[in-house]
Amino acid sequence: MPAIALDLSEQGLALQTTEPLPQGQKVPLHFVLPGTSHLVEATGEVIWADHDGRAGIFFSDLTPASRSHLRDWLAKRGIKAKNAVRVLLPPHRARRSSHAAH
Repeated sequence: MPAIALDLSEQGLALQTTEPLPQGQKVPLHFVLPGTSHLVEATGEVIWADHDGRAGIFFSDLTPASRSHLRDWLAKRGIKAKNAVRVLLPPHRARRSSHAAH
């Protein structure tokens, strides 16, 4: 199923699909890191999903090469590991968490 990545971390991603994903489902993931030719291949678990097709997916299995490419890609963009939990939270909880930190 095609999807648009909304946010990405070393632990998982938030995405938008055309239809809702069932929470708890394992899904195969294949995507190219923007600005590279590196293909990320993983299996992920849907840890939250809404009726609009947004979902948070935890990487339950990421190939070693994919993890290395993803780690390097994130580091080059100054994305720190501390943002990983925010990426995996549903949008309304992520906003509250970021406000609570201020």
